[in-house]
Amino acid sequence: MDEIARINPKHSNKRREFSPEFKQRVIQESFEANASVAMVARRHDLNANLLFKWRYLHKKKANVSNTGDTVQLLPVSITSTPHQPSAVTTVTVVNEDTQPHLEIDLKTGRLFLQGCIDPSTLQTIIEAIRSC
Repeated sequence: MDEIARINPKHSNKRREFSPEFKQRVIQESFEANASVAMVARRHDLNANLLFKWRYLHKKKANVSNTGDTVQLLPVSITSTPHQPSAVTTVTVVNEDTQPHLEIDLKTGRLFLQGCIDPSTLQTIIEAIRSC
């Protein structure tokens, strides 16, 4: 057992307490490729359910701290107008990198937007493409 775990004298059932550094290290270990939560928990003398709870709380905290980087949805309308040849050939949205980006292949070139794109800017771009 790690030296970071200690007995909490306040509790009669001798509940162990773990430092935030220890929890973070174990959580990161459990997220590694090919890592089994049960095996990581067993290696650190923890119950797997406790480690699942730590992981859940870690993900929840990460989502709350990244609220500034949330994706905003844009309104979409579908019309029954006949299909007209478009200036756009393909649209690619990549959000897997550390920096999300949008690529729009036009017949006349490529438009590459990097970072978070606010809806009003994207709407302006779409209107400009429509007018081509």
